[in-house]
Amino acid sequence: MSELPERLREHLLHPSASAEVPAGVPVGHGEGANAACGDVLHLRVWRAGGGLRASFRASACSGVMACASLLCELLEGATEPLDLDLARAVEERGGLPRSRAHSVRVCERALEQALRELGPAA
Repeated sequence: MSELPERLREHLLHPSASAEVPAGVPVGHGEGANAACGDVLHLRVWRAGGGLRASFRASACSGVMACASLLCELLEGATEPLDLDLARAVEERGGLPRSRAHSVRVCERALEQALRELGPAA
């Protein structure tokens, strides 16, 4: 954990993804994984209040956990996630050590799958 920059470590210690999905709301589920190290991320994305919300569960390294929390924070209220650049956001917060470089891609795969399943706004 100490290898993460402080601004990302905060996401690990205090994740931004504890939101519960309201009953009856369509949800997109996505999974990102890294077979080399066993990381698995489950991401849920739904629409609420005119924007997106997200939450996650993970059995993963500190990098994936911090990136998933940051991703959920960035998605909060977003109406168009296509312009979201998680890699840039991670770099702006100090970047990841080389041993955690896979973390962004794990999160991006989960997000792509969740958004595909959720579908376009009605």
